[in-house]
Amino acid sequence: MNILSYRGPGAGGGVSSALTRLMNQLSGFSSGYAEQSDFAQGQIDISRQGKQLRWWRLEGSAITDCADSEFISLPGAEVIAGHYRYCNEFLWPILHDMPQYARYSDADHAFYAEFNQQFAQALKRARRQSFLERSSRSYFVHDYQLALMPSLLRKARLSALQISVFWHIPWPKVVEDRHKQAIGELAQCLVASDVIGFHTFEYAFNFLNFVEELLPDVELDRRSLSLRLAGGRLVRLKVMPLGLDLDFWQRAPHNYSKESVASKFGRYVLSVDRCDYTKGVLPRLAAIDNFFQRWPEQRGKLTFVQICQRTRDGLPSFDDYYARCVSQAEDLNSRHGDESWSPLIWMKDTVSQESLIDLYRNASAMLINPIRDGLNLTAKEFASSCADLSSPGALLLSRGAGVFHEIGKYANEVEPDNREQMSLAIREALLMPESIRKKAISLMRRKLDENTLEDWWQAFTFAEVACGEPLDFEKELQLFASNKLEAIGF
Repeated sequence: MNILSYRGPGAGGGVSSALTRLMNQLSGFSSGYAEQSDFAQGQIDISRQGKQLRWWRLEGSAITDCADSEFISLPGAEVIAGHYRYCNEFLWPILHDMPQYARYSDADHAFYAEFNQQFAQALKRARRQSFLERSSRSYFVHDYQLALMPSLLRKARLSALQISVFWHIPWPKVVEDRHKQAIGELAQCLVASDVIGFHTFEYAFNFLNFVEELLPDVELDRRSLSLRLAGGRLVRLKVMPLGLDLDFWQRAPHNYSKESVASKFGRYVLSVDRCDYTKGVLPRLAAIDNFFQRWPEQRGKLTFVQICQRTRDGLPSFDDYYARCVSQAEDLNSRHGDESWSPLIWMKDTVSQESLIDLYRNASAMLINPIRDGLNLTAKEFASSCADLSSPGALLLSRGAGVFHEIGKYANEVEPDNREQMSLAIREALLMPESIRKKAISLMRRKLDENTLEDWWQAFTFAEVACGEPLDFEKELQLFASNKLEAIGF
């Protein structure tokens, strides 16, 4: 098995860190808390699966499977930079249904294609030197940075077994005519795989609808979530949201004390994300402002804490968004705070795993309000970290998060485009009885138990590809498209 991803072991990002933890676990490390660097060098024999695994990624300026591998490709700084721009200035906003932020460049598109070709070149070198044996020539391709790889693997005849793709971000509901050719290129290459995975049924249906419009020679079967290509080959879609290492989050060391980060804030509402327009940071700040306008008696009694790192420095749309968020945060604190208290504490650096878990466990509420987000693992981390507490916090969650389709009916819903609704939902969450909060977290944890991190990995890699029972299409369509989910039912 070969993992192909833009980021490697121990890098930032939900899937990378989750896979690192999983690989440490499967490769024989006895503890779920092994250092992420344990997997960073070379190949791993996964004895329980009887398979060898290698993780191919961009490492510095080289595409490689480990720091000292001879099977490398050097795309060059210009190609790497152009690929980065195309991914983040064009693909990222289009795939999140936010085309107003998109900037297309023919040159960067060419660099994106070249980067994917260089990735394939590294694998070709490995095959020529008999490094890739037949038994290891199956592939798990991760996300939009490498969307051309399934087609390149087919053309180079590099795959003897299975090509699986996991699409970690949304597939858009609507693609404007001017962008259809570029996004159609991704779809054309993705259907060269055997399995394409998505977090939600919505994303899978969006993909099928797009393929139906742009690739007329492909036959669709929505009931079985499958595609049949002109040559007869079958491509199956799997809806399997990324799971969580639940034991890690519930059993990881935590030590709340007078010196801990969480102890400094008193009563607080927590948010954890990046300063990215898809995450709804500006709407959150507007809702916090509205909250203190409507309930000024909460000044000095409640603090909003956001762990929110700057992202994609040097790209204008992200830099501008960050600057706007900083300005709005400063205005918020100036108008509602005083010398001894600030309504918003913005932590712009990463925090340790131990501190993060303490913050989860001691928050009065967790506020997650993306406009559009592939999944959002922090909601799962929060629910799992708090599962054993007698008085856990409440989860506030928007439908823009893919995880809403899993646990949204047990959360307090927020609407990022409605500051009045968001501020009211925050107040209601803070007033929820302890018994309801505890029951909600318990139901979330029960739902998360149905799909662990290892379950998710098995679904895309080691399990036999099988079509399974036909889906009740109408039922699934209603589930993701309905305007109102059932209540918890206390």
